Amino acid sequence: MPQATAAYQTTEMQGKQAIGAWQHWMSSLYGLESDVYDDQQFSARLNTFELGAVGMTQIEASRHRVRRTSASMASHSTDFLKIVAPWQGAASVCQKGRQAHARSGQWLIYDSTQEYEVLNPEWCEHLIITLPKSRFAEHGRAVDALMGSYVGGTEGVSRIALDMMRGMFAECRVMGPGVAQHVTDSLVQLIQLSLLEACGRASTLSASELLNSRIRAYVRQHLRDPGLSADGMAAALNCSKRHLYNAFADDELSINQYVWAQRIALFQQDVRKRANQHCTLTELALACGFASGAHLSRLFKQHTGQTPVQFRAGLATSH
Repeated sequence: MPQATAAYQTTEMQGKQAIGAWQHWMSSLYGLESDVYDDQQFSARLNTFELGAVGMTQIEASRHRVRRTSASMASHSTDFLKIVAPWQGAASVCQKGRQAHARSGQWLIYDSTQEYEVLNPEWCEHLIITLPKSRFAEHGRAVDALMGSYVGGTEGVSRIALDMMRGMFAECRVMGPGVAQHVTDSLVQLIQLSLLEACGRASTLSASELLNSRIRAYVRQHLRDPGLSADGMAAALNCSKRHLYNAFADDELSINQYVWAQRIALFQQDVRKRANQHCTLTELALACGFASGAHLSRLFKQHTGQTPVQFRAGLATSH
């Protein structure tokens, strides 16, 4: 079950002690510099949760600013896109020479791998969402064009995405891992569509591009199922197998190659988990949808140039 990964508050602190604690949290947790507009008093509370690769933080705080600089990037690397969605108060994001503003019912997006500043000029309660940047690689131009920009939240897909962000945070404590994976995949899709809509591209997406995105989401949700097949995908997505394969015609990998590449990545993640250190490679292979340990070994060597045994041994020597 997802649990709170961190909770911080300045309830028992005053003045410089509270400000110092806040600045320490911003630096150590997020690699951010922060100031409080030269105020002498400050109070804050943070609650953070993780659902798979999606992070959620609720911030209640006095007015403050945070900055991601080249110096802080060197000491604290990240590979996330971030969303700020105010419940109360206001937020402004400055990035790439742009400045965008949001209040309750709106949201902004920015890139944690680049310099930025977020201004919170009054008492605020915000929801911060972090998303793996890699999940948006297919829409690189749309993503880059909107960094440090207002996306929406008042209508259309962006409103649905905002409602889902808030709902996820409210219910994350009671979600099982399987449900959490489905929900986070759906949220990523909604945010992708929100970005495309904000760029004016949603209406120009072809049916094949939309089907490609749906296929990828379905594959990620069913990777561990050894019965995952083209027939099953076509039935679940209400399309023919021909449309299924045509949706990947312009991609570097075929749909089958994409499935196995994703399963290899999943296997690598599982091998790295401390909880799985006593599992055999065959057990992990079967849990990732491979037919056998030999099947895994053959495909793993093709994709990575080493065997699963060599991969695990390399992890052991690096610690």
